[in-house]
Amino acid sequence: MSKFKRAYIACEILGTTAAILGGFFLYEGLIPKLQFNTFVRGTCLVVGGMCLQNLALNFKLKSQVEEDINQTLKERLQAIPKPCRGCRNFHGLEYGGVKLICAIHPQGVEGDTCPDYEKFSKP
Repeated sequence: MSKFKRAYIACEILGTTAAILGGFFLYEGLIPKLQFNTFVRGTCLVVGGMCLQNLALNFKLKSQVEEDINQTLKERLQAIPKPCRGCRNFHGLEYGGVKLICAIHPQGVEGDTCPDYEKFSKP
């Protein structure tokens, strides 16, 4: 379970609990016999609970985006032929429905190694 999912679950539970308790205190604060403090506490708990639920939604969206990015990266990595992974000559785009692997080997190489492999290095 990712850190965002755990944070989402924790914030959702705390936010819902605070909002429910706040609603109870808010309701009790509306009764004339009880003190004004109860109404204020209830309002604070409701607002705090809503903020925690908003935070939970934020964590949930980040978790979903993180999963989507990881899935896209995984799919793209699988689309790269094994001998071409990490090679600076790899191109991999399609032109007219035909995939161009690289200028040296347009359709890719046979086997698990490429004689023209050049490791990609960051500048």
